[in-house]
Amino acid sequence: MPPAAALPSAVSQQLATLEREAGVALLERSARTAQLTPAGRRLVVHAERILADVEAAQAALADELERPTGRVVLATPPSTAVLLARGLARLRDAHPGVEVTVRQAGPADALAGLRARDLDVAVVDDWDGAAEPARPGLHLDPLRRDEVVLALPRGHPAALDAPADRSTLARLHDERWICAPAGEPSREAFDRWLADVEGAPSARWEFVGLATSAALVAQGAGIALLPRLVLDASLGAAVVARPLEPARSRRIVAVTRSSAGPRPVIDLVVRSMAAAAEAP
Repeated sequence: MPPAAALPSAVSQQLATLEREAGVALLERSARTAQLTPAGRRLVVHAERILADVEAAQAALADELERPTGRVVLATPPSTAVLLARGLARLRDAHPGVEVTVRQAGPADALAGLRARDLDVAVVDDWDGAAEPARPGLHLDPLRRDEVVLALPRGHPAALDAPADRSTLARLHDERWICAPAGEPSREAFDRWLADVEGAPSARWEFVGLATSAALVAQGAGIALLPRLVLDASLGAAVVARPLEPARSRRIVAVTRSSAGPRPVIDLVVRSMAAAAEAP
């Protein structure tokens, strides 16, 4: 629960009204925080059930329409936005009654927004080998598997190694590695994969954004493990991509609430992204 001072005034007023009507405390307040009481937690369970029923009813009504219409709000990491943009643009031309709003968000924020019903679709990247998180009440539609490669500046001695196996990575242990900050999904995979070889490298540049890491490799600032989709044509002359042995990848997935389907407009958006993700 956020600190009490951070709660919007409208939310605080609504909670206070609910407490007066119910005659029971819903929040335990202190100077810095506000936490749900047992009664508050029970109320959340009922509220989630009611919201799911309302959403299911809306989906049933939408199914009666001849053409899908409505607004869909989705979130995606920057590294997949360009991949999906073509399908979403075609969707707009083919279905003018469908309005799609796209926001940038990492997996944790996107899934939180989906559960809070601020979003209709969350595009997340699950990194190969990571434990699949429990997602009750959510539906997953795989969009694409994206190979992870060793990205090297052109002219690097290891650029001739194909594929980059364990011995190659071990020789590169003391190089300057470019990776995401701790806590990012790609960083967890980076640490796990390199720990299997020689341990986490000590020389690291840490940046948010896989595209930034790719641009730094292109400038000769270091080397990186990156999804192939991030290495677009603009970097082709400056970056060499070597497949890994054993192969590594990330899975790009569209996540929706189970209570939202079947909802034609959301299904249409997901299908459009899937077609764009699989297109050459």
